[in-house]
Amino acid sequence: MDHKPEPKRPKTEDSSAVAKPTTITDPNNVIYTDSNGVKYQIWPPPPGVRLRSAQVNCMTYTDDKGVEREIYLPQGTAHTAWDHLENERWEELEKFEEYAGQGYTEEDFKRWEERSCKPIEKEEEK
Repeated sequence: MDHKPEPKRPKTEDSSAVAKPTTITDPNNVIYTDSNGVKYQIWPPPPGVRLRSAQVNCMTYTDDKGVEREIYLPQGTAHTAWDHLENERWEELEKFEEYAGQGYTEEDFKRWEERSCKPIEKEEEK
């Protein structure tokens, strides 16, 4: 039986920065520790219950002058903001309101659900 040696993985300068997989022993009670030693507990929803979602509402970036900024992204503007960032359109990003913990509204969740939770059409219905 031929065994091939495992390929060598590139070494990182700081091995603590590499995310380690978490073994889930009880899928109803998930606890994990991040790289800073902070423990989190996640309670998945019961079967058949859908988690509510909304598009991300803030973005942090460093502009061409080296200034870090955090901006508020009203629902539906994340892709536009990302495009401005990728294309270094700093003046367009400056037009966004500063993020100040605006949070999410009920309308934010509804908009996301309307766009992304549409039922999948069956072939025969097309």
